[in-house]
Amino acid sequence: MRFCAACGFNFGTLTPGAPTGREVRADDPATPPAGETTVREPPYDTASQQSPQEPTSGLWASKWLAEHRLKVYQVAIAALALLGLGGCMTKAFEYVLTVETNDAAQVRACQELHGLTSDQVRREISGPTPSGGGSPPAIGQEFLECEWPPPDYADADGYSQIRSLKGVGPGESEASGATALDRITATCHRMELGYSFGTQGFDEDLEPFVAEKGDVVHARGGVPWESPRPYPYPERDEVVVVRDLDLALEAARCVNP
Repeated sequence: MRFCAACGFNFGTLTPGAPTGREVRADDPATPPAGETTVREPPYDTASQQSPQEPTSGLWASKWLAEHRLKVYQVAIAALALLGLGGCMTKAFEYVLTVETNDAAQVRACQELHGLTSDQVRREISGPTPSGGGSPPAIGQEFLECEWPPPDYADADGYSQIRSLKGVGPGESEASGATALDRITATCHRMELGYSFGTQGFDEDLEPFVAEKGDVVHARGGVPWESPRPYPYPERDEVVVVRDLDLALEAARCVNP
């Protein structure tokens, strides 16, 4: 056999230890003449070889997921949290609607029971019809209310009432500011009262004040009334408000102690 020192092959056989490639034989036309260098290329399959700079879509997705795994988890957790919160909010909203619907139904039941046209009603109390005919005089007024849930001062069905009756005051002249009074009873012990002043086309709402059963006060500011005699003693369940004829009770409501 012939031996090529330049290429390291025994012509006609594979060189021992050589990688698998194109066999070089003595009778191969492509065998270079003796003395020339043969450059052998390793086997290369252009149809199946992939360039490392151009990975497949699956490899790219795996690499991206590995690099952004923490962010993916965070987004997933946030989405689940929002879904859970949304469920809680929905339940809370449904509960509020149920409570409000029940409250409204209870208020309507209270109104029907006590003959009210709304949850807050103010109406006059009329005295006896005059013997000579005509409209009966207004001798007082009522402030009626239905609330639910029922406050401590209301009845079990949420109903509360304040009733005011006019009377003659202890003052002997208008200058005393005490020629009239109101005797006020209520289902509650403590109430807020608001008076207004009106004369010759001028009206003014005075500052409301709070009074309790057993109090005797003046309509201007709710200050205790101490003179003159005769003293307008209240009944045990009354508030007595001394005033002049230019003052009138405009608003009244029960309040908690």
